[in-house]
Amino acid sequence: MKKILTLMIIAGCASNVMLATTILPVSMGGTNTGNLKTVLSAENLKTCEYLVLNGEIDARDFKTMRDAMPALTTVDLRSADIVEYTDTEGTAGTDESTYEANEIPSDAFNNKSTLTTIYLPTSCTKIGKYAFYNCSYLTTFPTLNNITSIGSNAFALCTGLTEINISRYVSSIGEKAFFRCKADIAVDINNANYASQDGILFNKSKTTLFQCPTLKTGSYTLPSTVTTIETSAFYACKNLTGIILPTSLTTINASAFHSCTGLSSMTLPANLTTIGTYAFYQCNELVTLTIPSKVTTLGASFASACEKLKTVSIPAAVTSMGKNIFSGCSALTSISALNATPLALPVNEEVFSGVDKTSCTLYVPVGSKTAYEAASQWEDFTKISESTFTSAKQNHNTSPTATVENHQLIVENIQPGSLVTVHNLQGHVIAKEISSNTKLTIELLQRGIYLIQADEKSIKVMY
Repeated sequence: MKKILTLMIIAGCASNVMLATTILPVSMGGTNTGNLKTVLSAENLKTCEYLVLNGEIDARDFKTMRDAMPALTTVDLRSADIVEYTDTEGTAGTDESTYEANEIPSDAFNNKSTLTTIYLPTSCTKIGKYAFYNCSYLTTFPTLNNITSIGSNAFALCTGLTEINISRYVSSIGEKAFFRCKADIAVDINNANYASQDGILFNKSKTTLFQCPTLKTGSYTLPSTVTTIETSAFYACKNLTGIILPTSLTTINASAFHSCTGLSSMTLPANLTTIGTYAFYQCNELVTLTIPSKVTTLGASFASACEKLKTVSIPAAVTSMGKNIFSGCSALTSISALNATPLALPVNEEVFSGVDKTSCTLYVPVGSKTAYEAASQWEDFTKISESTFTSAKQNHNTSPTATVENHQLIVENIQPGSLVTVHNLQGHVIAKEISSNTKLTIELLQRGIYLIQADEKSIKVMY
């Protein structure tokens, strides 16, 4: 039988009750708020599994429950009131901090591995950041209609939760609040700020995708309204094999697809402008990654440890590349750098660490080979080429084709590493890119007649 301890704080005195065992009265003087550690005996602190608190408590009492009660599994605070506390003995560390009234304090049960159930005070309106971080055995998600704010990482790594229900009253959810949770997220349809679809958390208009449960399987198609994928949104969704991104997408934030080890299929849309650090880190099954022409910055390690990645294309618009971008991409056979001027890479950082620079071919624009051979880190590639492999061209029997769909020029049946050039009727170059696979997509900003040159063939299209 679990030991159930009820602490009643009434008029400055306390009594401890072991239900079905022993009633142990404890006389207290002064205020009990913040003094849970001294109100309870050493034995009670050590053995209590089920704790019911009545009366006023503060961040010091949460620290006691977290750090000094190793057997605690269930906490019932329904008759408690959380009062403000300012000093150095709260849950967030030794620096002086202010903990608000009616808020589960930050780090309240951080890494409390024994906790399975929590009942919140009826007066509680906020759940602080990291409040239940890594409470991996917490099975019941605490929901109250008066909760309006959930802090960043509040339930991160709570892998034991079976369901997460967001009431209509929640107006603020911090970054990575449900990071690496397995449970589907359900949002009340009347919530004015958030929505859910297929167990995934969005903002109300579904332009921002916040969190996907890690148990999501198979292929997933994002809503056509999504413009932003937030930090770590698909982190460790290992059973996802394919993700179809909408043409509206402009931003993929840091670690968005980190450790999606089963992801083998993804096409980045033409409107994408931002790819954050570690965005595709350890996507082991990805073979090809064509970065759209509007992307200007590649965050550090954005494609590190992609063990099966064979081809990658870096558009000319990229002006900044972080460290270790392709670290551990040992299967890379071709890198297409579309900028005629070699991009300055981070000093003293191995952008291509782990890439076999003797076998991986670096494709560069016509006329820029000499510049790349003299540029830091680019010069390490033994094979720098301005054209495709001759043998590949000889075996390429299908002529290139070009079509226009949704403001995009789609050139197909081309050789990986081919230089594709688009001219307008006035002879001006509209776009110049090197393909990393047999298909290349280029956005067309204006209607007109265009001449495409690829694989020594010319194609005319009207848009």
